[in-house]
Amino acid sequence: RALDLLVSFPEVDQERVGVMGSSQGGALTLLLSSLRPDLVKASSAGAPYLCSMMDAASLTRSYPYEEINDYLRVFPDKKDIVREVINYYDIHNFVDQIKCPIIVNIGLKDDVCPPETGYAVFDAIGSKQKKLYTYENCAHDSGGALGHGKIVMEFMSDNLK
Repeated sequence: RALDLLVSFPEVDQERVGVMGSSQGGALTLLLSSLRPDLVKASSAGAPYLCSMMDAASLTRSYPYEEINDYLRVFPDKKDIVREVINYYDIHNFVDQIKCPIIVNIGLKDDVCPPETGYAVFDAIGSKQKKLYTYENCAHDSGGALGHGKIVMEFMSDNLK
């Protein structure tokens, strides 16, 4: 609904809407780009959260993914239903609908959003114009400390002319 409000203002050029975010903001960027391909013209998602969630829970002990493991330790017979419910919210299941140019950045030492899930969601993105930036010695900042923000700004500038 926020995007609908934004584009309702006469000052907003609906042909030049870009979205970007990192972590949960990266998840929301991917979701918005998936659900509103009619409006989103460029996207940048860093260290996207909520992607391949069951895999993430097996790859990291960081919370909040560890909450899934905590629950399954108490209720091990519920794994199939947990997977079924999580699939309704897993961003991985939406990104094939992304049509706009998109960049994704991940830190290869990220223990919050494991890089394996970043690779998986990137591979599933439907856009033919996509690029993945990996940062070998970065964790959840996913290259932010190394100046990835400049890449994002240049990408948005190039794609929202």
